Amino acid sequence: MARHRLQDQERNRMNRSVGQQQIVRTSAMVRNYINLKIYKTSLLSLTGSLYLLVRKTLNLWQVITRSLIQPAIGNLPFSATDQLIWQHFAKVKPRSIRHRTQKDTGKSKGFAFLEFQNYDRMKTCLKLYHHSTFDDGESPPRKLNVELT
Repeated sequence: MARHRLQDQERNRMNRSVGQQQIVRTSAMVRNYINLKIYKTSLLSLTGSLYLLVRKTLNLWQVITRSLIQPAIGNLPFSATDQLIWQHFAKVKPRSIRHRTQKDTGKSKGFAFLEFQNYDRMKTCLKLYHHSTFDDGESPPRKLNVELT
């Protein structure tokens, strides 16, 4: 029975005109081209989705790590200045200091945030400066609270 089917298919192929065979080949080529385009498009969209996912993950990681390496400094005297804070924390080399001051008077609000390049420096800062004495020369010396936010 299988042999009869093969013979029938072969006879049908032979009976087709050359034009019909060309149409069949062309339609097969078009079908393959369309499938290839669909594959490439889906691959590009998948690649784009993966790129966005990786980018969002990296952004999230930066937000997480940035918040982890920003200790807060509390109990600063109201007479503290940015320069005095930089001098006090010079050993651990902070990347930046965000010292909060009053808009109208420019006096300290009593707290600041330090930002570090890496985790090790932040850890060192916590060990060395938590409950350290801050003396600005104007007000009595105070013990600072250096903690993670």
